[in-house]
Amino acid sequence: MEEYDSYNLIGPVQEQKKKSIWPWIIVFFLVVAVGGIVFYFVVLDSSGAINSDEITLDILLPKESYVIDEEVSGNYYLKYQGEPFQGAVISCSPIGCSKATGFIDDVDFNNPDKTNALKTALTDIFYYEGTYNYSIYIYDCQDIDNEFNTEDCGGTVMDTPIGRIIERVTPLKSKSKSVTVMGENEEYVPECSNNNDCTQTCTNCDDGTYICAYSSDPAINQKCIECVTDSGCVDGYECVYNVCVVEEQEEEQGNETGGNETYPVTDPETILDCYSENLSEIFCSPEDAIGFTTLFESRLGLCEISQGTFALGFEPIFGIFRGYEIQGEQDGDCVVRFWFLENSVIDLSLLNKEMICEYNSSQRTVQDVGDCFEECCTGELVDAVNEIMGG
Repeated sequence: MEEYDSYNLIGPVQEQKKKSIWPWIIVFFLVVAVGGIVFYFVVLDSSGAINSDEITLDILLPKESYVIDEEVSGNYYLKYQGEPFQGAVISCSPIGCSKATGFIDDVDFNNPDKTNALKTALTDIFYYEGTYNYSIYIYDCQDIDNEFNTEDCGGTVMDTPIGRIIERVTPLKSKSKSVTVMGENEEYVPECSNNNDCTQTCTNCDDGTYICAYSSDPAINQKCIECVTDSGCVDGYECVYNVCVVEEQEEEQGNETGGNETYPVTDPETILDCYSENLSEIFCSPEDAIGFTTLFESRLGLCEISQGTFALGFEPIFGIFRGYEIQGEQDGDCVVRFWFLENSVIDLSLLNKEMICEYNSSQRTVQDVGDCFEECCTGELVDAVNEIMGG
């Protein structure tokens, strides 16, 4: 009877199985290697996947020709649905440029839910004939950081001025449009371009002469007037409709001896020292409270490097009081850093944020600070305010 070695019968089969598995192992490692390369270039190196053809930029204006004193109102437009990236949108108008940064993935400026706080308002009024330009640029933050050796899309405008970004970094895409302003406005005749043009004397004015006003109100814009705020008048006078008039004396609510009303705070260090904790009572005189604002306006007019606090317009109604740091002039603009002071009334989402604002030589009043917000300012605080206001 012939005998068979069980090992020899099974051995060739096992050896065949060992040989057949190697091709599958090789295929497995090839798949892993190719998958890793794809993951790197598509996911980790997404900046290289930005397709500028997927970016749509435009400046939407109802027409191209306007007359003097006619409002120019339109929109900067951006739409993008490509590979996500950290980007910067720079919007420029005749008065200056603003920069907004953020994660850009699904953006459509025609959809309020998809603007990512990157959208800037476009509204102007012009008082001279001429051609005025508008532009919008979109950048990859990595390109900006590579050019300026930064790590946060160029940082603030103090770190990297917007003009330098436009000059030195190639945008992913840009768009520009111009409008023509022509025709005379009989109701608007400029009288001055600076205070030296105003030669009228004024005995009740603080400086003894009229001043040249720059305002969004065409009735006084570039007109010689006596005052803009009470600080422009001598003691005992107040500014009423841009004229220094005798200050009205309120009925004294004094003590038994007929003394004047007194306040518990006579030498406030910050604007919040003038108010109770819930902002319902004022603890210092109105003159002391307004003094913070007039001091800021005076410093802004000179672009004097300084710090302080003040209240702007109707902002205190919402619990908003500003801290400021005037950082000096840069490329002809006065650069100011703002933040909001903590109190029991303010929306908490507005705290611990700041914005950098740039004001040109004709934007150095408190009114200009109130009028020029999105156009002049950039930063987290601008985004937070817009989110609350639904902008």
